[in-house]
Amino acid sequence: MDLQATDSPLRLIHGADGPLIYDTNRVCTYHCSAAEAYLLKQGEIAPSAPHEESGIFDQDALTAARQRLTRLANLSQSLAGDAAIAEPDRNHPTYLLLHVCDSCNLRCSYCYAEGCHEGDQPSRMTADTAKASVDLLFDHCSRDDHCVVTFAGGEPLLNIGAVEAAVTHARRRQRERAGGLDLRILTNGTVMSQRILQLISEQEIFLQISLDGPPEVHDQLRFTRQGKGSSAKILETIEFLEQNGFSRFRVRATLSRHNANVGKIAEFYSSRGIRDFSIQPVMCGSGEPFRLEDAEIASIAAYYRDLAAAVPTSSTEREQPALSGDIQALLAKLTIGLKTKRHCGAGTDMLVVTPPGELYPCPALVGHARYRIGDMHGGNTESFQGAFCNLPVDAKSGCQACWARNLCGGGCAAQAIRINGDIEQPDPQECALTKSRIEAAIAIHHRLSG
Repeated sequence: MDLQATDSPLRLIHGADGPLIYDTNRVCTYHCSAAEAYLLKQGEIAPSAPHEESGIFDQDALTAARQRLTRLANLSQSLAGDAAIAEPDRNHPTYLLLHVCDSCNLRCSYCYAEGCHEGDQPSRMTADTAKASVDLLFDHCSRDDHCVVTFAGGEPLLNIGAVEAAVTHARRRQRERAGGLDLRILTNGTVMSQRILQLISEQEIFLQISLDGPPEVHDQLRFTRQGKGSSAKILETIEFLEQNGFSRFRVRATLSRHNANVGKIAEFYSSRGIRDFSIQPVMCGSGEPFRLEDAEIASIAAYYRDLAAAVPTSSTEREQPALSGDIQALLAKLTIGLKTKRHCGAGTDMLVVTPPGELYPCPALVGHARYRIGDMHGGNTESFQGAFCNLPVDAKSGCQACWARNLCGGGCAAQAIRINGDIEQPDPQECALTKSRIEAAIAIHHRLSG
């Protein structure tokens, strides 16, 4: 089989210890010789006219390199359709996101939920609607599905009554089935009490706490209605959790044009003893003031390259740097060769319920009438896809030739609509960031696996 690099499923990745080969179909890596790296870089696997640089390799080395690359490419393509290592494809909900209130005590500068603060007659989900939403999830999922219920807002802990009712009801329904259940709360970290601590401890709820970096950075982005920074209260909450032995939380930084120094953010987390964190770019439209630009994207890519180089091999004794949750998720996929068919479960197994009980396939599409799929009070709840068709990555015209597709899943579909008006054409900025993260994860995985 004659292959050029544009046709080959093999991708040259520059690892910390030298070049390596990434198989885009099988989601795995191989060691790479200098001659193999040369051939992949030149874009040729099949024999062709020699390049000037080929003189540094003898003919036997080039022949052996071509033979090995051809074998690996044949193996990759013969197993390209192996569904056994792909994520399951569902058309019923397993992930429920309860948007329990529009209320929020902060005015985050880049928040996409306009008017989401106290004082504008915000709506709050009733306990009955929250419990009915839990019933909707469990009535439509299979007995063996692993389900997730996430509470969001606004600030969901401002409606602790609905959260508590839904959590108690979900645990009760869970005992009737075989599959697992994860409970999560997405919080700005400024609302905490003994009552909340008791709930999240007893019910084993996981918290995601927003903290966009050091106080001088965070406080310029996330502030109170009075214009005061919120970092002091968030750090107080984290200290309160740690002092009470609660460790089921992760800190998340939302990257924007004003806080794209990921190294500085990670260093601050480390100084506070925070090792479980996530880093995600802000999702906004073209030309908006917080959208990342080329310079910020290049800076973030440099951070990922430096991170890959800083991870020690198994033979060294230096401490491994903290790896963000997004990197760890990629490492888990690489370890078992798991293909990502879709970026998320929107339009397949995700269901979002708003305070009044409206149903949407994705939290970023709440309020867009075109994508509303029903309501909890007599509307259609049978179609969990509706007008929002989240295609698998191999069916997206903008992703089919991308080497990163099986670890990416095609990017955020809502963001593709926002930027390009086309679910098949992902946001190019998101693509650039995702590729730099995936390259780092591949290099880290290869180094750790030896």
